Formats: sequence, structure tokens, C-alpha cells
Amino acid sequence: MKTIIKKTLAVIFLLMLLSNISYSYRITVIKPKPCPDNPSFLHFPSFTQQCEFIIDSWHAGDSDTILYKIVIEQNGNSLEMAEGVSVSGETVYRTINLQNFTQLCFNEVAAIRIDAKRFDGGGVTYTERGYLIVYKNELSCKYSSITSGSTQLITPSYIPVTFYSRCGTLSSSIYYLKRYKKTLTLYGDFRDSVPVIEQSLCLGYSGAGPNNQQFWAAKIDSSDNHVTFITFVYEGYNILGQYMDWWPCRPEQATVVFKYVTKPKILNHAVYPNNPSPQNNIAFVTCNLLQGNGNLTYQWRDSNGTQFPVQLYGFGNWAKFIVNFSGTNNQVTEDTAYFVFTRVVNEAGLSEWKKRKITFSRTVNNCPIIEFKIDDTKIIENAILNQSFSKQNQSVKDFVLLENTFLRGDPKIEFELNESKNDVTELDFIGLSQVISEKNEQVAVDNDGHVITYILKDEKTKILKNEDEDVSRRLSYKDEEEVALKKDDKLTISYIPDGSGYVILIARGPPKKIDKAAIITSDEGFSDTVFIRDNISTVCLKIDGSTANEFQFKAEQDLTIDVLTFVSEQKKSEVKPLKMESAFSDKYGNVMKKLSKFDGDVVYIEKNNGIHFSFGNEDVPEAKSVHYIVSTAGRILKHSSDKTEKIDNWDQKEFQSKLFENSPNPFNPVTNIKYEIRVDGFVNLKIYDISGRVVNTIVNEYKEAGRYEVTFDGSNLASGIYFYRIETDGFRDTKRMILVK
Repeated sequence: MKTIIKKTLAVIFLLMLLSNISYSYRITVIKPKPCPDNPSFLHFPSFTQQCEFIIDSWHAGDSDTILYKIVIEQNGNSLEMAEGVSVSGETVYRTINLQNFTQLCFNEVAAIRIDAKRFDGGGVTYTERGYLIVYKNELSCKYSSITSGSTQLITPSYIPVTFYSRCGTLSSSIYYLKRYKKTLTLYGDFRDSVPVIEQSLCLGYSGAGPNNQQFWAAKIDSSDNHVTFITFVYEGYNILGQYMDWWPCRPEQATVVFKYVTKPKILNHAVYPNNPSPQNNIAFVTCNLLQGNGNLTYQWRDSNGTQFPVQLYGFGNWAKFIVNFSGTNNQVTEDTAYFVFTRVVNEAGLSEWKKRKITFSRTVNNCPIIEFKIDDTKIIENAILNQSFSKQNQSVKDFVLLENTFLRGDPKIEFELNESKNDVTELDFIGLSQVISEKNEQVAVDNDGHVITYILKDEKTKILKNEDEDVSRRLSYKDEEEVALKKDDKLTISYIPDGSGYVILIARGPPKKIDKAAIITSDEGFSDTVFIRDNISTVCLKIDGSTANEFQFKAEQDLTIDVLTFVSEQKKSEVKPLKMESAFSDKYGNVMKKLSKFDGDVVYIEKNNGIHFSFGNEDVPEAKSVHYIVSTAGRILKHSSDKTEKIDNWDQKEFQSKLFENSPNPFNPVTNIKYEIRVDGFVNLKIYDISGRVVNTIVNEYKEAGRYEVTFDGSNLASGIYFYRIETDGFRDTKRMILVK
């Protein structure tokens, strides 16, 4: 049997050869050089690259007629430059014009890719690459270069040279080498930004001899207005004294490649969550740069010492701190002043120490809450739908500007909506949007979902607390300077009208989520209600058509304000809705379809029944800032302080889902209906006439497990037989009752 299989395979292989369907090719690239660490080079304005390569057939049955393509590649971009036909063993010479590749970045490596396959286009494609750099003495993409300079003969010497790489320029032998030093001076303003050499892209060797054949350059002098570099080239002669070549290039071609590194300056710190609390005893502080690049090193310190039970750990541009609230009531209070200091160092210098004050909170967040997981720690972000109660439990739309600074760069954004108390929320829709702004711009979203960008300015606003204390400076910028207000405290805000269209308020609770936090009014009739959230949040109120220059702000609860000002919209914001990838409820399973539209198809959030979300994220250029907004629609059905008509205090009993006989029955015109539900859930109790038509809905809301009694009044109905039907959590039951008048 084995012999038959071997013979069959041999026949198949022979048939493949005879039918010319098996091909393999070896590609030898000669120009440009086939190694990325020693590429060929051109200098602007030259764009003409000579390509030289040989394609050989490896097998006797291979086609001698070969189709080839020449493609240029760089930084993920590619372009086909030429194609043609060759025969096996033929040296192909082609000239390509690099100007046709409009995405070419100067001063960094590009690849010339040679693809080969059989002439009819079938079979496998075989590929090899050569590499080159086009130098240009200006900033291009990431790098700049300098070529002009002076050349000095250092010394001729008799140096043995060893060949280390197939990409090198010398073979193993002994050469006479004349060593030349090239000095290049760059002039400019280098107080905040300095050039840093990119060794692997330079064109020049070190002064120690070209044995290692590694590109090299060095900075030998610098000031605020100039930087001086050196590199070396070698003129080579063989042992007979015959001139051979320059290595790695002629002196006038030697080039130093560098990137500009900006001295770091810190813009601000972002603390997340803003105020550590017993719920969020682990928090994070992020250092945001105004400028600075290159190799950045972050240095962290704090005011801790042994004063507070706080631990700080630095991890690059962010730090993690842990607050021990347990047993420290006399040490950690909401007035505790804890400071974090950061400094940043790179090749251009170091920043000044930047200080951030951090305060603590002992409040517990309202529900439903947004939760993120960072560094294996759950962080409570903020509550949603906080205006639901003010609108009599109607479905509302809500927009939350997230404070989480760790979302940038993640391919997915994942979070949860949870109820930590016995509250219940009816969610109809959820979305996540990305907003891109300049580094110096802030972002806000108003109650209608309109997103604005703005710049905080303090020269036009004056704010008096309770008519005598000037708090203008403390409310100008988002920083550690805050103003605490008690209920009924007032702020009088005077400002110069300049077409400003929005009130910006950055504040934090502890608010009662069912009540307004403040009221803002003007003498011209403008009036609006302010709702805030537990953690710090940005409130944006539109003041259409107002020319008033004075407003009054009255606190309806205790709250703390960081910023209160009037701004105009800088420009239309770049808002990108992100795609929802999954939405999973602990109780209801996949609910993504239900929550993708605002259509009345709802999902309930309750204790031990949260919803887990995942959204795709998009990359944002480092030069820009990025913000995220969660949009929701729904209503809070039940709050922990709600009164219910539960008739028995049976908290320790086990309930059964049950519908009882109404009493009295027959009735005229009032009767009582009792029902019992086994678990928390949505209850629907309706009255039907004998034809099956709904004549009354008695209960249509979320209820805790327990026994309830409701009263039905049939005054507006005719005598006859009626039915009452209950539906809740998979339980249905119907009973009959008689109305006699």
C-alpha cells in the first residue's frame, strides 16, 4: 500500500512539473541596498533611484518568463512604481522617479519592494526589498537634516577593516584609509526646542574606524542660537595604493539627521476620580503636557510625609494613590489638603515643579453610576439621568462629559452602568461620542446635547459671594482653587457682554439627585435650573439672546464650585459617534439592539443587574486633546427614598408571585385588589371588559418583592363582568370580578 502511495505522489509531482504549475523564484536586489540599517541614499533635489535586481528560477519546471512589479513602501503607505517582464537570470535595470510617491517622508528609510510571479499572474508572489533614504535639509514628517559644513583631513592611517554584514561597503582585507572630519553648524532659536540626533538615519561614521560600519554623528557644542555636530568619512585605497571609494559617502554628502525635541512644560493635572472617597479610595492623577516630546521622564513627589494615610506611586505620566479611610476619621476630612508635585525631564531640559491640590470626600454616589476598570480597580465616574425626577419621572435625555483620562489610545472603551442601592432605572438609549479639540481648549455639552469648545478667560467676569466677598479669581480656571457654597448662598456675577452664549459651571456635590442644585437668573428674564452630579461635572447652559451684564446664582443645596464663567463657542466641535460593539445585561443578556435607538424598547438597571458596554475607539493625533461624552435616554423608576403602597413589612419573608381575589366581589363601585411578587421587577396590572378591551391600567411600574394592595374605582363603568390581569417577571394570572350598580 505504501509503495502505491509513493508512486502516486511521484506521478502527481511529475505531472505538476510537466504542466508547468509549480514555480518558485529567488530575487537578488542589488540597488538599492538590501539592508535597512545601511540603505542607499539620495540628496534632494535628486529623486531618481536606480533599481537593479536579478530573478532566478529555482526549479527545473519553473517558467523562465517572470512578471515583476516595483513598489515603494514607507510608514504604512505604498505605491506601485513600475512593472515589467524578465527571464530567469537576467539583470534588470529600472529607473523610478520618487516624486511620484507624494507621501514620501524625507530623512527616513523607505523600502523598494520587488514582487515576482509567473507571467500569467498565477501562483505565489515572491518578494525582496532594497532600502534608501532621500535627504532634504528641512523638517519632513518627523525628521530634519543638515548637510552643509566644513571638512578637515584628520590623518591617513593603515587600518585593517573587517566586514561584519552583507550590507557593509568593505570586504575583509587591509586598506589605507584617510579620515576626514565634517563639522556642521545649525543656527536657530534653541531656548525651548533643541535638535536631537537620530543615529541610525545619519550618513557618516564614527572616528574610531569603519569596522563596525554603523552610522554615527555627535553634538559637540550648543547654545541658545546654535548647535554644532560632527561626523566622519573615509577615503579608501587598496594595499597597492590605488584609490577605491569613499565610505560611507563623499564629504559633501555626509548628513546629520535629527528631530526637534521641545522642552517640557506642564499644562495641568487631571485627577480621576476628582475627589477620593470611601467608594473610590484608589484614584489616579495624570500629568498633561502643554509641550514636550522625545524621551520624557516624569518625577513625582507629594506632601504626605507621615501626616496623612496616603500612598503615592508614579508610573510615567500618571500616578496612583491610595487613601486609607478606615479608622482615619480624624485625619482625612473633606478639608484635608493633600498636594501632588510633578516635574518632567527630556533631552531639551526640565520643567518646573507643578503642584496639584487634592481634596477628599466622604459622600456616596447616587445611582445609576458609570463604572470603569483601571489597573484592576473599579472607579465610579458619575450618575446619569439626574434630571429625571425634576420632570416627574418622564423619560429624559442626558449627556455626561467623562472625566476619565485613560481612554485615549485604547482600541476599545469598556464601562458598566450599575445600581449600588435599591434604585431602578429604565434605560432606552445609550451612546458614546469622541470630541477632539486643541490643547488649550475646554469642552462642554449642554442639556440638548450641543457640544461646544471654549477657552477660559478671567478678565471679563467679576463674582461676589453674598454681595461682599470677591471670588472672581478663584472661579476663573479649572484648578484647586474652589468656592464652597451653603444652601441659600448667593453669587452676583457681573461681566462685559461680548456675545457670550453659554454659562459654564464646573462643580461637585454632595447633591440630592432628585433636587435642583441652584438657580441662575438675570434682570432681563433669563432663568435656568442647575443640576449637578456627585463627582465634579461640567454644566453648560445656553443663554440665547441675552444682553444682560449681571446674573444671580442662588445655591439650593450645599455644593463646591471650581469654575463659573460666561463663554462663547470657539468653533463647531468635531464630534465622532463611536460604534457600540456590545451591550450585555446580567439579567437580560444581549441588549445592544434595544439600546441602540431611542424608541421605547427599554432595559432595566437594578441592584445586581448592571449592563456592560463596549465601544470601538479611534486614534487621535498627539497634538490634539480628546474628550468623551456618554449620551443616555430613560428615567429613574424607583429611588431609595420613594414611598410605596406595600401593605406589610415582610422584609424577612419569602414571597410567591400571586394574584388574590378582589374584595368585595361583587362590588359597587370600589374594590381592593391584592397581589404578591416573588422578586423585584416591573409590574403591569390592567382591567379588561368582557370583550377583552383594556378599560383601566392600575399599576405600570417597578416594584420590590412583597405584597401590595391597590384600589380600583369602577364609577365610570357599566355594570357587568370584568377581568383583572397581572404580568411580572414571567408570571401571569387573570381573575374575574363583577360590578353591580
